[in-house]
Amino acid sequence: MGISTLISRLRAYYTGHGFGVTIRRAGLQVRRALFSNRMVVFYCEVAKQTTAPANIPNFLKVERKRGFAELSSQDLQEMTSFWDATLTHRNIKERFDEGAHHRALLVSTRAG
Repeated sequence: MGISTLISRLRAYYTGHGFGVTIRRAGLQVRRALFSNRMVVFYCEVAKQTTAPANIPNFLKVERKRGFAELSSQDLQEMTSFWDATLTHRNIKERFDEGAHHRALLVSTRAG
Protein backbone atom coordinates (compact mmCIF):
# COMPACT_ATOMS: atom_id res chain seq x y z
CA MET A 1 0.00 0.00 0.00
CA GLY A 2 1.51 3.30 -1.09
CA ILE A 3 1.86 6.46 0.98
CA SER A 4 -0.73 8.28 -1.11
CA THR A 5 -3.25 5.49 -0.50
CA LEU A 6 -2.59 5.61 3.25
CA ILE A 7 -3.04 9.39 3.30
CA SER A 8 -6.28 9.26 1.33
CA ARG A 9 -7.66 6.49 3.62
CA LEU A 10 -6.67 8.51 6.70
CA ARG A 11 -8.35 11.62 5.27
CA ALA A 12 -11.54 9.67 4.51
CA TYR A 13 -11.61 8.17 8.02
CA TYR A 14 -11.03 11.63 9.55
CA THR A 15 -13.86 13.11 7.46
CA GLY A 16 -16.28 10.41 8.55
CA HIS A 17 -15.35 10.11 12.23
CA GLY A 18 -13.64 13.30 13.42
CA PHE A 19 -10.29 14.16 14.97
CA GLY A 20 -10.60 12.40 18.36
CA VAL A 21 -11.73 9.06 16.97
CA THR A 22 -9.06 9.20 14.26
CA ILE A 23 -6.31 9.78 16.86
CA ARG A 24 -7.60 6.90 19.02
CA ARG A 25 -7.71 4.64 15.96
CA ALA A 26 -4.16 5.63 14.99
CA GLY A 27 -3.00 4.87 18.56
CA LEU A 28 -4.67 1.48 18.41
CA GLN A 29 -2.93 0.68 15.12
CA VAL A 30 0.44 1.71 16.55
CA ARG A 31 -0.09 -0.54 19.62
CA ARG A 32 -1.08 -3.44 17.39
CA ALA A 33 1.99 -2.92 15.22
CA LEU A 34 4.36 -2.77 18.19
CA PHE A 35 2.79 -5.50 20.30
CA SER A 36 1.35 -7.89 17.74
CA ASN A 37 3.04 -10.89 19.37
CA ARG A 38 0.75 -11.66 22.27
CA MET A 39 3.00 -14.26 23.86
CA VAL A 40 4.01 -13.40 27.41
CA VAL A 41 6.75 -15.07 29.40
CA PHE A 42 6.48 -14.97 33.18
CA TYR A 43 9.73 -15.52 35.06
CA CYS A 44 10.40 -15.82 38.75
CA GLU A 45 13.73 -16.59 40.41
CA VAL A 46 12.44 -19.02 43.04
CA ALA A 47 15.70 -19.09 44.97
CA LYS A 48 15.33 -15.37 45.75
CA GLN A 49 11.78 -15.68 47.12
CA THR A 50 11.55 -15.40 50.91
CA THR A 51 7.80 -15.56 51.47
CA ALA A 52 6.23 -18.40 53.43
CA PRO A 53 4.46 -21.12 51.42
CA ALA A 54 0.81 -20.43 50.71
CA ASN A 55 -1.93 -22.32 52.50
CA ILE A 56 -3.52 -24.41 49.79
CA PRO A 57 -7.11 -25.66 50.18
CA ASN A 58 -7.56 -29.40 50.72
CA PHE A 59 -9.03 -30.01 47.26
CA LEU A 60 -5.83 -28.72 45.59
CA LYS A 61 -2.54 -30.57 45.41
CA VAL A 62 0.75 -29.48 43.86
CA GLU A 63 2.93 -32.17 42.31
CA ARG A 64 6.55 -31.46 41.43
CA LYS A 65 8.36 -33.46 38.76
CA ARG A 66 12.14 -33.11 38.67
CA GLY A 67 12.85 -35.14 35.57
CA PHE A 68 11.37 -36.50 32.39
CA ALA A 69 11.27 -40.04 33.82
CA GLU A 70 8.91 -38.91 36.61
CA LEU A 71 6.18 -37.93 34.13
CA SER A 72 3.52 -40.57 33.65
CA SER A 73 2.38 -41.33 30.12
CA GLN A 74 -0.99 -39.74 30.96
CA ASP A 75 0.69 -36.52 32.18
CA LEU A 76 2.82 -36.38 29.08
CA GLN A 77 -0.15 -36.98 26.80
CA GLU A 78 -2.14 -34.21 28.49
CA MET A 79 0.78 -31.79 28.14
CA THR A 80 1.37 -32.55 24.45
CA SER A 81 -2.14 -33.16 23.10
CA PHE A 82 -2.91 -29.53 22.24
CA TRP A 83 0.18 -28.90 20.08
CA ASP A 84 2.62 -30.76 17.84
CA ALA A 85 3.31 -33.75 20.11
CA THR A 86 6.76 -34.52 18.68
CA LEU A 87 8.01 -30.96 19.04
CA THR A 88 6.49 -30.50 22.49
CA HIS A 89 7.85 -33.84 23.68
CA ARG A 90 11.36 -32.83 22.55
CA ASN A 91 11.11 -29.38 24.18
CA ILE A 92 9.93 -30.84 27.50
CA LYS A 93 12.81 -33.32 27.51
CA GLU A 94 15.34 -30.57 26.70
CA ARG A 95 14.06 -28.37 29.52
CA PHE A 96 14.25 -31.19 32.04
CA ASP A 97 17.80 -31.91 30.85
CA GLU A 98 18.65 -28.25 31.53
CA GLY A 99 17.40 -28.57 35.13
CA ALA A 100 13.82 -27.36 34.87
CA HIS A 101 11.11 -28.66 37.21
CA HIS A 102 7.45 -29.17 36.35
CA ARG A 103 4.73 -28.31 38.83
CA ALA A 104 1.17 -29.44 38.27
CA LEU A 105 -1.81 -28.13 40.23
CA LEU A 106 -4.23 -31.02 40.66
CA VAL A 107 -7.85 -30.35 41.54
CA SER A 108 -9.79 -33.03 43.36
CA THR A 109 -13.25 -33.51 41.93
CA ARG A 110 -14.49 -35.44 44.95
CA ALA A 111 -16.90 -33.57 47.19
CA GLY A 112 -16.14 -33.44 50.82
